[in-house]
Amino acid sequence: MSNRGGASGGEQILSRISQIAGMAAQVGLLGIEFIDLHLARLARRSPMTMPLLMFEITRRCNLSCQYCGYPRFYPDYGRELSTEEVRAILRDCVDLKTRIVSFGGGEPFMRPDFIEIVAFARSLGLNVHIDSNGTMIDEEVVGAIPDGADVTIIFSLDHPDADVNDRVRGPGSHAGVTRAARLLRELRPSISVGINCVVGSHNVDCLERMVELADGLGVGGISFLPLHANLQHQWRFGDDSCVPLVPADPETVHRAMLAATALARSRGLHTNSRRFNSMAAGGPKSRRAFQCWAGYLFGNIDPYGNLFPCYDIMDKASGVREVGLKAAWRGPGMERLRSRVRRCEADCVSSGAIEASLRMNPTIVASDPVQLIEDLRFFLGSGRSRR
Repeated sequence: MSNRGGASGGEQILSRISQIAGMAAQVGLLGIEFIDLHLARLARRSPMTMPLLMFEITRRCNLSCQYCGYPRFYPDYGRELSTEEVRAILRDCVDLKTRIVSFGGGEPFMRPDFIEIVAFARSLGLNVHIDSNGTMIDEEVVGAIPDGADVTIIFSLDHPDADVNDRVRGPGSHAGVTRAARLLRELRPSISVGINCVVGSHNVDCLERMVELADGLGVGGISFLPLHANLQHQWRFGDDSCVPLVPADPETVHRAMLAATALARSRGLHTNSRRFNSMAAGGPKSRRAFQCWAGYLFGNIDPYGNLFPCYDIMDKASGVREVGLKAAWRGPGMERLRSRVRRCEADCVSSGAIEASLRMNPTIVASDPVQLIEDLRFFLGSGRSRR
């Protein structure tokens, strides 16, 4: 009997074996990088590799979220990197053995060359991660991004009800995300799709409904990010025109995140690690109890070519325009910034920085190995969990 419309049993087994072998290879490479990163920190030298690059490709945005400083409140350092300058940075990523390039903004699709940039990064063998508000992703854009497990697109969405979400994020933002997610599921099923949900007083009572929405859209993950006064939000936080969205009771946030992430896991969705949930609501003492790996495991580049560890340690001391990414990553300017990371005591609640840094702690990884497997599956593989 033929197996119409699908792979044969043998093909499915071979595909699964290939996926497992690929994941094992990734784990092996991660182990080598893990050792070098720890040695680099102990010796106070630059790492041989830069596993993750967070690339703020533009500060332009077509929305104006009520807690976000883009674009009006952020510093303007002049001309954005050109297409060719971005290409040069991505070529250096290959030499630095970069595994993931995470493009954000602003809204990255505001750049008319962004599809071209994504295609070039993929042609170099880089895994591409895109943070987007979804409003500019229509059928034409989806059609221009070939299908593949080397792309992850994360949409910003805060509330299951369009009217509440759009009052905070901007008109059409809810419809934009839901439309884009459905298009990607239909036309590009191999691309991993997720949702970032900023948690504040506007939505702390409906996080489980956000999980239901994500599950209904067929996306592969949902992360909950408590609104905070540091990193990207620092430029706007507390401004008179900024609606105060911070819940008065952090424990309420913690309970809501625990319930929502438990539901997400039960639905097979990638979500926050348990340790991040605890840190997000545990106050300064909890957050200072972990070691940040900004400037070692990952670096940040702004639209003007400045390389720095994180948005609490922004600096123009290490520019890639002048010397290239490899030289800047290994140069004295970046090492001076790393020394600030080692001394940093900021009450950081940045999901990207904390979640990545937690994976550098062998005790934490050993206590929850499933989280690492789900990370690899979502960001470097097949998207939605097969649970």
